[in-house]
Amino acid sequence: RLFNLAGVEAPHTHWISLRIIDHPSENPPDQYRGDYWGLYLVLENEDGRFLKEHGLPDGNFYKMTQGQGELANQGANQVTNKSDLQQLLAGIRGKGQTENWWRTHLDLPRYYSYRSIIEAIHHYDVSDGKNYNFYRNPKTSQWSTIPWDIDLTWGDHMYGGGHEPFQFPVLSKPVFALEYQNRLREIRDLLFNSDETDRLIDECAGLISKPKGSPSIVNADRAKWDYHPIMISRYVMQDKAGHGLFYQASRTGDFQGMVRQMKDYVKRRASFIDNSILNDKTIPTTPTITYTGSQGYPGNGLSFSCSSFAGAGGFAAMSWRLGEIDPRRVPQTKPTVPGRYEITAVWESGELREFNEQLVLPAETVKTGHAYRVRVRMKDHTGRWSHWSPPVQFEVGRTKDEKNAF
Repeated sequence: RLFNLAGVEAPHTHWISLRIIDHPSENPPDQYRGDYWGLYLVLENEDGRFLKEHGLPDGNFYKMTQGQGELANQGANQVTNKSDLQQLLAGIRGKGQTENWWRTHLDLPRYYSYRSIIEAIHHYDVSDGKNYNFYRNPKTSQWSTIPWDIDLTWGDHMYGGGHEPFQFPVLSKPVFALEYQNRLREIRDLLFNSDETDRLIDECAGLISKPKGSPSIVNADRAKWDYHPIMISRYVMQDKAGHGLFYQASRTGDFQGMVRQMKDYVKRRASFIDNSILNDKTIPTTPTITYTGSQGYPGNGLSFSCSSFAGAGGFAAMSWRLGEIDPRRVPQTKPTVPGRYEITAVWESGELREFNEQLVLPAETVKTGHAYRVRVRMKDHTGRWSHWSPPVQFEVGRTKDEKNAF
């Protein structure tokens, strides 16, 4: 979900309750026997149907293992001998590729987002030429990376060094490093933080658990496996199995404790990113905005004002954005549709080369009763973007005409 929200196509997932019927009795003497096998995660396979599902053109798609690729989808009218992949790999391994070469061959905005989520969740198990796949868009002739196998994440002790093929040749160039930091800074502001990511964690947890830990499918899964006899048998690796270890990483030893652990990790990892990657002290000062529109936030009276540009690099551009959110944090019932997150823009101004402190939102961009956040950011002449401003959050009220209709 984080990859997809950041604009990087990644497999959809879903939980299933698995049953395998191999005995006539459906009323076993204990929970360790019978047809119930617990809770499992299903991942969307990455192939031609994946491309279609995610709105990507029919192009060559390579599953990468140890730095080599095998076709998972043969795009229409695309090469069949992997010569396109071989040319890419030769380019990556070569020296002295120009800025223009990279802009021509690599979808850089997608790569910056991909690399940002890698850092956010510590998806470092990509160093051995695996756990990622390459896709070539036949319309742009640009390559992008599709993530895969992200189970060793959400912990700084997880395996790997995080050095995927593009990291050094791309981010070692100052111009690309600057653009990457701009995108990572944006993802920190709008997605990977204790507000939005915590809400996403709660949404996912709400699909398989219930508030306050009341009985749910995660409890049944634990009852099946935590003290299952096989966990101490000769069929398991003794250093990786045992009894009573189900939620051992949680301080409280339960599912809610694991949810808390993920939220705590967001705080720690965000702090690491801010201090070690986003530590550029020369970016413009973060601007602020105030609401200047009509009382009650009617859709046809939404206006805002921002602070002046401040920064050593001089004003080059500014940008406004509007994102819709779900204001309620913890779902009280099982979610039936994906939540709305601020990083998915409802409206954007684009780069504005002239400073204008005033913004009037187009009325057609908002819906009565929906909650939104408005932000602004500034760019200097070195290409550095500021952080997005703290948001002005509001719920759209009725216009005068709508009130009269009632």
